[in-house]
Amino acid sequence: MQTKTALYMASAIVGAAVVAMAGMRAVSMANDRPAHAAIAEPPPPPLVTTEMAPSPSAPALHPTAESTARVPDGPSREERILAEKKRVPVTVYTAAWCGYCRKAKAYMDAHGIAYREQDIETSAAAKARMRAIGGGGLPTFEIDGRVKSGYDPDWIESTIREAAERRVDL
Repeated sequence: MQTKTALYMASAIVGAAVVAMAGMRAVSMANDRPAHAAIAEPPPPPLVTTEMAPSPSAPALHPTAESTARVPDGPSREERILAEKKRVPVTVYTAAWCGYCRKAKAYMDAHGIAYREQDIETSAAAKARMRAIGGGGLPTFEIDGRVKSGYDPDWIESTIREAAERRVDL
């Protein structure tokens, strides 16, 4: 009989402990904090949120045409063409007595066009080269493999630009 009484008492104690723990759990869940801190800690202050207008310099939260546009990695095509124009090889075949040769050289100097001058009267090799490329008068221009005799500023500019564009687009 003593064993039965002891079992009843043990189960009563365990039952009371379970009920007590369940009560503490309810308090813990109600306060959303651990049971041991249910009474000791004051509740946290409420969160205050304010909505602010996005800064113009802040990145967009949603993609837009502007935010998804590809940013160029380097200089623009036009900037590359302008830089390449300075590297296009220009040779001008001249003679000291030729007035159009002087005009052509003055034009190229004024427009920052780098060139190599070959005087056909002082250099037999220059005269032979001019004849070999098909030069028929003075000045004769050889620009990136293209040849033209006579002073024509528009042709000079367009031929240099075309050569620079070919080099950029490679």
